[in-house]
Amino acid sequence: MGRAVFWISLVLFTLLVEKPVRAEVPLKAALDWKVTPGAEPCADQPSLEHAVNERLERNAFVAPTDADLLIDGVVTPTGHGYHVVLRTRTRDREPIGQRELESDSDDCSTLDDDVSLVIALVIEAPQTRSRLRARPARSSTGWQGEIEPSFAAAYGFLPGIAFGPRLAAHLKPPPTPELVFDFTAYFPTEADAGETGVRLVAWQAGAYLCPALVDVPSVKLAGCGGIAAGLVQASGIGLDLAKQTTRTVVSVAGNAQLGIVLMRHLLLRPTLGIAVPITRYRFTYTAADGSEREIHRASPVAVLGSLGLSVAIP
Repeated sequence: MGRAVFWISLVLFTLLVEKPVRAEVPLKAALDWKVTPGAEPCADQPSLEHAVNERLERNAFVAPTDADLLIDGVVTPTGHGYHVVLRTRTRDREPIGQRELESDSDDCSTLDDDVSLVIALVIEAPQTRSRLRARPARSSTGWQGEIEPSFAAAYGFLPGIAFGPRLAAHLKPPPTPELVFDFTAYFPTEADAGETGVRLVAWQAGAYLCPALVDVPSVKLAGCGGIAAGLVQASGIGLDLAKQTTRTVVSVAGNAQLGIVLMRHLLLRPTLGIAVPITRYRFTYTAADGSEREIHRASPVAVLGSLGLSVAIP
C-alpha cells in the first residue's frame, strides 16, 4: 500500500512541474542538496547528481544562473530512518511544488534511489520521458557487510599487554543478528623467570553473533558473544629445548562493538571485551634439581580490545 501511494504521489508531483517549464530543448536544472548531521550515510550532492545523470543519460545540471529549474533538497535523520524534502522553483524562484520521502531503514541507499528517480522525473517531465532509463532493481536479499582492518590489544592472553593486527568481516543476513568473524596475529612477547624464560607467539580467530543494542543512522552498538580459538607457540630462552611447544587455546568470548559513522560506507570501530579460556594453558620447565617450574600461565580472564576502520559493502 505504501509503495502505491508513493507512485501515485510521484505522478501527481511530476504533473505539477510540467506547466511552468515546458520546452523543446532538454531541461537544465540546478540542484542544492543538503545532508544534515546524522544523515552522512545518504548520498552527497555529487553522488546524487551522478545517479540522476545516469538515469537521464545526459548531464542535466548547470549553475543556478543558467538553470531552467531549481531543485532544493534536504535529508535529515529521524532516529529510525531518514526524511527527505524536495522543493522545485522556476528560474525566477517562483514555487512549483514540494515532495517528501521517508524511509524507516538505516540503509539510506534505497532512499537514495527513490530521490534520484523523483529528481530525474521532475527534470524530464516536459519531455517525452522515453529516454528515462530505469536502474536495475536492487537485490531483495538485503545482505550487507563490512571489512574491518584494525589494531588489537590483549591483556591476560599472553605475558603483559600483547599487540597485533586484526582483520574482521561483518555479515548482516536479515533478519538474523550480525555475524562477525575475526583473526588476530599477536607480536611476540616474552615471560621471564630469572635467567630463563619463554618467547610466545600467538594467533587467534573468533566467530560471534552480535545482536544490535543501538541502531541509529550515526551510531551502531552491538553486544557480541561467541567462541575464540587460537594457537600459542613457545620457544625457550636460556633453556635446552629441542623444539618449540604449541598449545591450543579455546575461549568463550564476548564484547561490545561500537560503530561511529564517519562518512558514507566508512565507520570507526572500537571494540572491548573479555575471553574466558575453557582450559588455561601454561608453560613449564624442569630445573636442575628435578623440580617442575612454571614460566607462564594464561590468566583466567583476558581483556581484549581493538580500534579500526570498517568499510561497509552495500
